[in-house]
Amino acid sequence: MARAVFPLFILHALTLLGTMVASAEEAFPLLDGDRRAVIVGSSQFLLEAVERCTGVRLRLVAERDYKKQALGYPIYIGDTHKAREVLTKEIASLDAEGYVFLVRPDLAIIYASGAVTDTGTPLLYAEANFARQFLAVDQYFPGELGLVYPRQERITIPCGLHVENPAFEHRHWSGYSGAAGPAWRLRASGGGGRYQFHHSLYKIIDPVKYGDHPDYFPMRLDRRSGRIEDTRYIPTDNFSAYWQPCTSNPAVLDITVKTILGAFAATPGLRSYSLGVNDSGGYCLCPECQKITPEGYTPQSDEAIGYRFYKFYNEVAERVARNRPDARLGFLVYSALSKWYPEKLHPCLMPYLTLSFADCWDAEYKRRIYAHIDRWSRIAPRFGIYEWYHGQGFFIPRIYLREMAEGLRHAHATGAEGFYAEAYANWGLDGPKLWVTEKLLWNPKQDVGKLIDTYCRGLFGEAAEEMRAYFAFLETAWATQKPSNDKRGGYRLLTSLHKKPQFTEVFSPAVCDAAWALLEKSEAAARTEMVRTRIAYFRDSFGATRLASTRLQAGETMRELLEADRAPALEGQEKKQRSVVDWLIVLEAWARFPSLDDYMTTIRDRAPWSFQEFCEDAIKSRGKSPERQTRTSFAAWDTDAPALRPIVDLVTDAVIATDPANAEQFNRQVLTHLSDWGEQAKRNGRFCDHAVGVLRPLCTRVTMDGKRLASAPKIDGTISKEEWGDPQLDGSLYRYPLENTESGDRTRVWVGVSGDKLFAAFHCYQDPDTVLNKVTERDVAPMHERGVIDHGRPFPYLGEVDSVGVSAWENGWVVAIVTSGGGLFDGKSTPKGYIPDWNGAVAAVRKTEDGWAAELSMQISNPDALVGAVKGFNFFRVRNGVRSAWVPGQPQRWALAPNRAGILFFPQQ
Repeated sequence: MARAVFPLFILHALTLLGTMVASAEEAFPLLDGDRRAVIVGSSQFLLEAVERCTGVRLRLVAERDYKKQALGYPIYIGDTHKAREVLTKEIASLDAEGYVFLVRPDLAIIYASGAVTDTGTPLLYAEANFARQFLAVDQYFPGELGLVYPRQERITIPCGLHVENPAFEHRHWSGYSGAAGPAWRLRASGGGGRYQFHHSLYKIIDPVKYGDHPDYFPMRLDRRSGRIEDTRYIPTDNFSAYWQPCTSNPAVLDITVKTILGAFAATPGLRSYSLGVNDSGGYCLCPECQKITPEGYTPQSDEAIGYRFYKFYNEVAERVARNRPDARLGFLVYSALSKWYPEKLHPCLMPYLTLSFADCWDAEYKRRIYAHIDRWSRIAPRFGIYEWYHGQGFFIPRIYLREMAEGLRHAHATGAEGFYAEAYANWGLDGPKLWVTEKLLWNPKQDVGKLIDTYCRGLFGEAAEEMRAYFAFLETAWATQKPSNDKRGGYRLLTSLHKKPQFTEVFSPAVCDAAWALLEKSEAAARTEMVRTRIAYFRDSFGATRLASTRLQAGETMRELLEADRAPALEGQEKKQRSVVDWLIVLEAWARFPSLDDYMTTIRDRAPWSFQEFCEDAIKSRGKSPERQTRTSFAAWDTDAPALRPIVDLVTDAVIATDPANAEQFNRQVLTHLSDWGEQAKRNGRFCDHAVGVLRPLCTRVTMDGKRLASAPKIDGTISKEEWGDPQLDGSLYRYPLENTESGDRTRVWVGVSGDKLFAAFHCYQDPDTVLNKVTERDVAPMHERGVIDHGRPFPYLGEVDSVGVSAWENGWVVAIVTSGGGLFDGKSTPKGYIPDWNGAVAAVRKTEDGWAAELSMQISNPDALVGAVKGFNFFRVRNGVRSAWVPGQPQRWALAPNRAGILFFPQQ
C-alpha cells in the first residue's frame, strides 16, 4: 500500500483588493509596510516572484550571516540548520520530493531537499508552491499568457504548519513540449522518472550486439497467413517495436539478469530498472515457447503469451533479488500481458497498468477498469498507472477530470504508487486538464470543482464564472457522447483516421455552436485586456474544432447529394439534375470557413502552445531561419468539398459551350457566369458569396494557353526566354489532398508543342540547400506480380524527393516525372495499372541560385488534334513528399498523377 501523507492542514491567504492579507497577530510579514522578510539561505523562485508581484526585492543572506532582528523577519529556505532544529520530526516524515512550510509571526521556513531527483528539484517545487499558495503566483499553461503574478502592495502569510508528500511517488508524463512552470511537481519529459517500466527489452537483447545469436530472437506469427514464421526475426531497423526476445531461452534470462545487475553496480543510487516489453507485439512462438502454455489455452493465445512472460519476469526478479532485494523492476501490463493475471508476482516487480479513465462515463467499462485495478492490487505489492491522456491525436477537447480524479483516488487507495501518462497536450482545447491532474497526483482527495474554480479565477478574473461554464460544457460533451460502437478505452478515436466520429459523435457542429456561444458570453464578461486575450486564446483554439467539425458535416452532406445524383432514376420517373445555383447553396455551408491550414496559420502566433503540433514545431525550429522552420500541416483534419470539382466541371462545360477562343476569354466568361448565378441565388433568398469566392480561382485555373514553339527547345535544364518565351503559370499550385488550398511554393510553368512532342519547363523556387536530389535513376518503381506498378508500396519519384511532372491523356494517361537529381520516370496507364516501359519522355534538370529547373519533352501520338480547347493535361510538383498540382489532385485517387486534368488552348498551325 502506498504511503499517504497529506497536508496536516492547508492554509489559504485571503485575497482582498489585490493584497494577500492575514491578521497581523497571526501572520508573518512577507511585505507589510516597514516590516518585511529577509530570505535566509537560498532562493530559486520566491525572491523573483515577490519582486514581480510587488516591485520590491527582498534581501537575501546566507544563514551564517543572518542576525536576528537586525535584518528583518527571516524566511529560511532550503536545507537550513534552523529547519533541521525546528522541524526534525516533520523532515523525517518526508518523501524524497516532499516539503514543509512552517509559518510563525516571527519566522517562516520552507524546507525541502536540495538534491535533484529523477523527477526534478524538490526545493524549487517547495518555493514555487509556497508562492502559488500564498501569493497566487502560478503558470497555468506554457508561455507568458499562462503566467499569473498578481500585483500586490502588502503580503502577510497566515501562521501554520504544512507538510506535503506526493500520493503518487512516481509522477511523469511525456509529450509535454513546454514546461508550464516550476510549481508543476512532476517529470515532464520522455525517459526517466523514479521508477522505470517502459519498452526496454530491445535494449537488453540488443539486435546489434546479439545479432549473431538468432536463437535469442522470436519466431513470430505472420498475421496475414496465420502461420508461424519458419525463421527467427532479427531486426535490422526499428529495434524497439514488432518483436520480443525468446523468453524460453535460458541465455536470454541470463543476459537480462546480468544486464540489470550490471546497471545497478555501475550506477550508485539506481533503484529501478525496466523490463517493459517492446512495442507492437511480435512475440516468440518457437516450439520451446509454445511448451510454456497454461492448461486450457492454445499456445498462440494472448493468455498463453502473457503467462509465459510473467514466468520469465518472476525468474528474472528472483535472481536479481539475491543481490538487490530492494530493486524495483517495472514493466508494462500491455498488449498480450493484459490478458493474463498471474497467480503471484515477485515483490521486486512493479507492473504499470495500461488503461484510460476517459471512457468511464460508460458504467460497464468503468466497472471493468476498476475490477482490473482491484485484481492487480491483490497480485502486486506495488503498481503504477499508465494513462493515455492525449492531447495530440484528438482535434476536440477531451476533458474528463471528474472521472480522472475518481480513478486516481481508487488506484491510490488500492496501492498505486506510480503514474505515467502520454499527455501530448493540446493546451488550448483541454484547458485545466493537466493543471488539475498535477494537483491530484499529490493529493487525489482534493475537490476537482474547487481546483477548476481556482484555475478559472486565476486566469479569467471577472469572467471566471463564464469560462467555468465553458469548460464544464466541454466535459459534459465528452461524458454524454453517443458512440456508434461498443469499443472503449485505450486509444479510442485517436488520430485523424477517426475524425468523423470525433466530429459527429462527440463535438458535432451543434455542440460546437453551443460551446462557441459560451465563449462569446465569456468575452462579453471580460473587462481587462489580459482576460480578453486569454479568452481569445481558448476561443481561437476551439475555433479550429468548430471549423473542422462544420466542414466535415458539410462535406458529408455534399457526398450524400452526389451519391443521390449518380443513382439511377426510379422506374417511370425523370431524374432532375442539380443546377450550378443549387450546388452553390450547398457549397456555402462549407465555404464560409477557410481551410484548416489557413486558419491554423492565423492562430499559430496568437495562441502559441495551444496545440501539441505548435509546441513540437517551435522546439524543432529553434535557431533556424524562417524558411527552414517546421510548420506542421493540419490538412488531415480538414474535409474537402467532394462536390467542388463536379461544380467546377459544370461551370467549365457551361462556358466551353460558348466556344471561347483562348484562356483569357474562357476566364472572363467564367467570372460573368459565376456572378450571375450568385445573384440568382440571392434573389431566391440564399447568400452564396463565399461559395462563389471559392469557385472563382478554381474555375479560372483549369485553362491555359499552349504555345506553338518556333522550334523544339534543347532539353538541357536551361530555360531561355528565346526558346520558351514567358511562362503561362507563375505562382502556387494546389496542395494535395485539398482542392482549394495553394502550396505556398512559387512555381513557374511553360508549356508548348513542336512537331510530335509536348514540351514543358518548370522553375521551382526554394532554398537551394533544401533541394532533395537523391533519386537519380530512370524508371525505378515497385512492381506488382501482375506486371504493373504496386501503388501500395513507396514510389520513389513522389516520396521524400523534389520532382515535377506532366500528365496527358493519350487514350489512357501518360506520365513523365523528373526529379531534381535527374531521375526520370515515364509510364502509361493500362486497364490493370501503370507500366513503366513507355519510354516516351526526355528530361534534364539544373540547379539554380533560387531553386532548381527542369525541362522535358513527351511524345504525342496525334499532334494534329492539338488545336483549340484540348482537355487532358496537368502539371504537378512534389516538394519533400508534399504534392501540388495545377488542377487539384482528386482526393484518394492520386496514384502516379493527380487523376484530374485541365484544358490547353492551342492556336491553329
